[in-house]
Order: sequence, then structure tokens, then C-alpha cells
Amino acid sequence: MPPSGYTFPVGKTTVTCTATDKAGNTGTDTAVFTVVDDGKPVVRVDDRTVRTMNPSGAPVRYTSTAQDLVDGTLPIKCAPPSGSTFPVGRTTVTCAATDKAGNTGTDTAVVTVILMTPGPVPPAADLAVTAAVGPQPAFTGGTVKATFTLTNAGPDDATDVVLTAAPPGTATAVSPQDRCTTADPCALKAGGRIQVTTRLSYDKATSGTLTARVAGTPTDPVPANNTDTARLRVLQPVLTVEPLVARLGDVVLAEGRDFPAGTVVGLKWSAGITAATVPVRVDADGTFRTQVLVLRKDRTGSRLLRATGPGYDPVSTEKVLVVPRSLQPPDFSGRG
Repeated sequence: MPPSGYTFPVGKTTVTCTATDKAGNTGTDTAVFTVVDDGKPVVRVDDRTVRTMNPSGAPVRYTSTAQDLVDGTLPIKCAPPSGSTFPVGRTTVTCAATDKAGNTGTDTAVVTVILMTPGPVPPAADLAVTAAVGPQPAFTGGTVKATFTLTNAGPDDATDVVLTAAPPGTATAVSPQDRCTTADPCALKAGGRIQVTTRLSYDKATSGTLTARVAGTPTDPVPANNTDTARLRVLQPVLTVEPLVARLGDVVLAEGRDFPAGTVVGLKWSAGITAATVPVRVDADGTFRTQVLVLRKDRTGSRLLRATGPGYDPVSTEKVLVVPRSLQPPDFSGRG
């Protein structure tokens, strides 16, 4: 213990294995599994635009965050820091965060300070969107989460903000877009950030681009960042068996491809008895090969082998015809 397939925490974990024979003799062995955190924190800092009448510049506050898969929310350092007085023009801000394992993530943004001229100034709100999808690849029957980050660099607040997302292929909305829809627009303050999510499912293999667009009022001075794309790949697991005609007591070879790597697959006959088997783990390339027994004292006739596991719909093979052991290959001729 812990068993094979267990999710081990970061650090060292001792595994102890024990076996006992029929005479009651017990043997044990131990091993140490070490999981190393080598992932960088995800750092995000948003662009910011402000107006000022002071030729020396203006104090500017901007949004920055740092998230780590292991350590969660981390402290972040930015230069120049939020709240500093920025000169008129464009200044690059660099932010960094380091997790407990020593991995450092960084991001940059641009703070723009506009010197106002006499006279009325038309309102403007620089909206932007970034799109991300996961898991990648996804699998038919599973759920794909699309996450959209909307920001408003300003200088003014944005209203009537609408996000439209166009996924590739034919997708089913497991949960619809949760905010900023055409029916229910949202508002985004200058310097603000919000996340919008939707969950999709596919019943066919699909590969393409998800496109997201954001729009709102007032006028957007930088329309180039109103659109973003994310690649989406959905695989459909395939299970095959050989041979398709098997006698009672035979062993058939089951092979899978395009399954989620590292997951455990359960195999079961649709009819008759399924002999107990060791767990079948999918290789890193999404494939597996294993033997499945047709019990000698089982029912004959047509049946399917079904694979089940996390993240996809159950998958079945072609029909397998199970025949008595007395039936020889010449007797198969004429089978339709």
C-alpha cells in the first residue's frame, strides 16, 4: 500500500507490498516513490490604461495573480509595483512568483498613461479575451471545460459586455456559458478581470479551433485583442478484439487506442461470465493490449466486449461469436 495507480503526493512515499502463500508464509518488500514538483506557477498581470492631466504621470493600480498547481495562490512581486506613479507613455510591468519547489513563473503587461488635452474626451474601454480549453486531448463522452478571461484595460468602465464562443464541430453544452451572454450582458470596471466558463461534450472525434470574441461599450480603442482562439482535440476511443470467432475456453486479444493515458480500463463481456482480470492500465500513447478469457463453462452465442473508464463513454467491440469447443474451423464456413 498504496496500490498501483494511486495518486501520490509531492515528496517521498513508502510503498509496502505483501504476499502470503497457502502455507501462511508472508513476504514483504518496500519501495520509495518520489514525486517532484517541476511545474511553474501561472502568473497573470493585466494591461492598464489611464488618463491624466499631470505631465509628470499618474498613479496606476493594476491586477496581478499567481496560481500554482501544488501550492495554490502565491505571493507575487511586480516591478514597477501596482500603485506606483507611471510616466506618460507606455511602461512594461514584469511580475514573478516562485513556488515552494523553487519554480518561477513570470508575465508582463503594459501600463499606458495618456496625457489629456483640453476639450471633451470620448469614453473608451479596451476589452480583451483569452481562451483556454482542457483537458487536452479530450475524449468523446467526457467533458471539455472552456475558460475565458475577460479584462478591461480602461481607461473607462465597460458595459453591455458580451462574449461569444464558437467551438469546432458539433458540441453539446453540458453547462451553458455562465455569464456575459447576449441575453444577459455583464459590466467590467476599468482594470477589472472576470472569468467565464462553459462545459461541452462531443460524441464524435473532433479537431479544430475554438474562437472567442468579446464586445461592449463604449468604443474599444484596441480591437485586435477582442478575439482569441484555442486548439481543441477530441479523441474517440476504439476497442478491437481478435479473433471474432472464439471457442469456449479460448483467450482473445483485446486492444485499445485513443484512450486517456494512465487510466485504468475495465473490460466486461456483454453476455455470459467475465473472468476476473488484473487492472488494465493505458500506456502513455493511449493504447493497451491485454488477454481476455472466454470461460470453458459459459454460454455460447454473440456478445460484445465493453471497455469502461473515466473521462469517456463506454466503448464496445464488434460482435464476437462464441461457439462450442467441438466446433472446428471448417464448420465456420457459410457464417454470415
